Amino acid sequence: MKPPPKARNIKRRVVVTGLGVVSSIGIGVAEFWKNLIAGKPGISDIEAFDTSDYPIHKGGEVKNFRPEHFIDKRKIKHLGRASQMVIAATKLALEDAGLKERRIEKTGVLLGTTMGEAQILEKLDKVWVKKGQSELVEKLISRYTSNNLSVNVATHFSFDGFNAVMPTACSSANYAIGYGFDL
Repeated sequence: MKPPPKARNIKRRVVVTGLGVVSSIGIGVAEFWKNLIAGKPGISDIEAFDTSDYPIHKGGEVKNFRPEHFIDKRKIKHLGRASQMVIAATKLALEDAGLKERRIEKTGVLLGTTMGEAQILEKLDKVWVKKGQSELVEKLISRYTSNNLSVNVATHFSFDGFNAVMPTACSSANYAIGYGFDL
């Protein structure tokens, strides 16, 4: 068996300075880690919507998420649930890194997602099916695009650097980290 290749001598490195977790087994690093180590399952009955028309009734739902703990109540209604969660995770990561929630120069946002704002997509589908394409509200369409996740984070925290979303599902976080390294 060959030894692994030697690491390239590079001066730049990817450094994780803070962690922000919003998951079905905990919100925040401490709660998430405690439940992970304890083997707490993250799969349970879905409560966010009626599953009676579907063959599957369980999922990894984040049940105790309260966006008002992280975002001004007046802004919540303008954000989809995915944007609310990614803003919360960013806030937690900044706190974990010991950074104040303030404008941090040259800060960009790169993140990965499977599909962005699923609940907004569902609303779009319902309007399209019931009323037709001509009834799709431009405001609703503009809230769906996957890149809104990074735009909403950048706007919320006044980050003025490059921002992008890697909508490549399971591999999206790896793509985002790699892309950030390449910038």
